Amino acid sequence: MHFRKTLKILKNANKDKFVSAFIENSPKQNYIVEYSSPNIAKPFHVGHLRSTLLGRLVEVSSLTRFYNFAFRFLVNLLKSAGHDVISVNYIGDWGTQFGMIASGLRKIGKSSTAFSLADYANAYVTANHDSLSDSEIMEFARHFVTALESGESEETALWRSICTASMAELKQTYSNLNVHFDIWQRESQFFQNAKELIHTLTKNGLVTMNREGLRGIVSRDHFIPLCKSDNTTLYLTRDLAAAIFRFQQYHPDCIYYVVDSGQHQHFENLKLVLSSAGYPSFAERIQHVKFGRILNTSTRQGKGVKADELLRQGQLKAKTILENASTTKVLPFEYESVCQQLVLTALIVNDFKLRRIIDYKFCWDSVLNVKGATGYSLQATHARLSSLVDDGQNGPLDVDCDLQSLRESEAKCLAEILAPEFLAQSLRRCLDEFEPYPLVHYLFRLCKSANVAHKRLHVANAPADVAQARLLLFKTAQLTLHYCLHILGIQPLNKV
Repeated sequence: MHFRKTLKILKNANKDKFVSAFIENSPKQNYIVEYSSPNIAKPFHVGHLRSTLLGRLVEVSSLTRFYNFAFRFLVNLLKSAGHDVISVNYIGDWGTQFGMIASGLRKIGKSSTAFSLADYANAYVTANHDSLSDSEIMEFARHFVTALESGESEETALWRSICTASMAELKQTYSNLNVHFDIWQRESQFFQNAKELIHTLTKNGLVTMNREGLRGIVSRDHFIPLCKSDNTTLYLTRDLAAAIFRFQQYHPDCIYYVVDSGQHQHFENLKLVLSSAGYPSFAERIQHVKFGRILNTSTRQGKGVKADELLRQGQLKAKTILENASTTKVLPFEYESVCQQLVLTALIVNDFKLRRIIDYKFCWDSVLNVKGATGYSLQATHARLSSLVDDGQNGPLDVDCDLQSLRESEAKCLAEILAPEFLAQSLRRCLDEFEPYPLVHYLFRLCKSANVAHKRLHVANAPADVAQARLLLFKTAQLTLHYCLHILGIQPLNKV
């Protein structure tokens, strides 16, 4: 049976490189993956969570989806396939939003610079709401940004205060999620570079002015603004400057931007301007990894769901599940850490079982369901298999033992799923499509088969040769599940 080969591969593989042990190696590449990238002065919400999750997956291969939060799937996937990857968190700490916050604070009547992040978020929501009926608010915000880019002391002091409060909370949130980045970059680092880029393009005769007084370039009969009428920079031009810096500094073969699908035109414009500005090779090496949204939330309307609050809700539900479970092996003092992992697993699997472009509505009752195709069921199966193997082993497993006793249909079905070519097919699809769902659905099938086999193929009291063969089968299932959960950004649990 071919599952024996899978076990030998896994036992000899580096956990962080195991994808390359199952699929044909492609030439080693250097990649940059930008993901998560929240805006300053807004709570980290579930939209950032979706980008964070998906981005993590790439490393090893509007409310936006949870991909941004707990998963560096793309990073994990590419690294595990043998590539060099730099993960970047690009913080939105510049632009009109700061003028909106300043306007909102003025209306709220706060005069101190020692505001909380909640104060800033409320001010932003207030200003956005009031700007619908008061045009002076947007005018104030524009003047604020002009003063900020000119280095005016009062505006700069407020900007620094906002950034300090926001960055402290952001870093705590990432720490709670066990999310780390190789590089942190901020928009504010690149606004001077953006101005220099506009100056160079203007000097080269590439910049024109439209009827509204905006300066930009025309590419493929499409006018792309590069700065406002008051000459302040735009998000696009700061992104252009950041992209050029990254290509010149790190020389990546590709930069992947893990950003929701609503930013499609932004990245098309980014590539068009890069080509027009004399960087066509850079434009060719930019890829937008799109994902859908979690519906019916909006930070601007004050309805954004905070990631921390979402996690707290989930942990309370997970604790209730453990307390009511008659078979749980988790001790009370372990509840907090186990519940945290169960919640992250539930969020990740709920998101990753769908194609990343799909929008969806979130519901804890389905996400933390103990039955069916959920993260909880994957962790429960891993814990069950770990316990079975630990209890059944009296010594080292004999990888070369006789497998002739595995005649039952349940054993044959599980062995077939564990064949290396079956797993390799799922991993290859993940790499080719930058999608986690092929691997998640492989794990659903694996766990379903393993649970059926577990009920039928007893190890205790079985003849020695039969017990050894069955243990080898279950060990292969447990190890496969363990390594695949790791790729998804999930810490496998040994008891639930």
